[in-house]
Amino acid sequence: DTAQVGTTIKELIFAANQKKNTKEDYLSIILREMNLLIEISNCIINKKLGEISYIRKANSYIMDNYNKKITIDEIAEYVNISKSYLEHQYKKQMGQTILGFINVLRVQKASKLLLKTSMKISEIATQVGYQDKNQLNYEFRKIIGMTPREYRKNNEPKIDYTNEKWFSVAIAPEENK
Repeated sequence: DTAQVGTTIKELIFAANQKKNTKEDYLSIILREMNLLIEISNCIINKKLGEISYIRKANSYIMDNYNKKITIDEIAEYVNISKSYLEHQYKKQMGQTILGFINVLRVQKASKLLLKTSMKISEIATQVGYQDKNQLNYEFRKIIGMTPREYRKNNEPKIDYTNEKWFSVAIAPEENK
């Protein structure tokens, strides 16, 4: 937080300019300056990696609770910062809104379930955190470009029965008859 850094620097300058400082006071000021520089470098490293701690904590909360009805207020309370600040910083750091991230995560989870299970689309919708399949259909079409039903149909595994490697004891290839 740049406001906090500015305040700390002013305090250090004020402390250093006191005429009654002892050697211990100067050492304490130097240690505080070093801690400040370490904290600034950590912030720069974290910002470069997109890993600001409250963003990381928010993402962790979302990953653990995406399948429930969660609100931005809950997430902000969990990371202990204001909702508006979290929304602004999240968009700035992650390049998308919190709600956008939640929806992408839910659609990713739904797409896996569509391909790996025979669950009904309405069941998948509730399992990934949507109230009904209409919500899932809307977000799925927006993110993937097709409905969940179309996605499942287009990604069904296909068996090439003419392939030489395919063989069944029940149905023998033509040359084995």
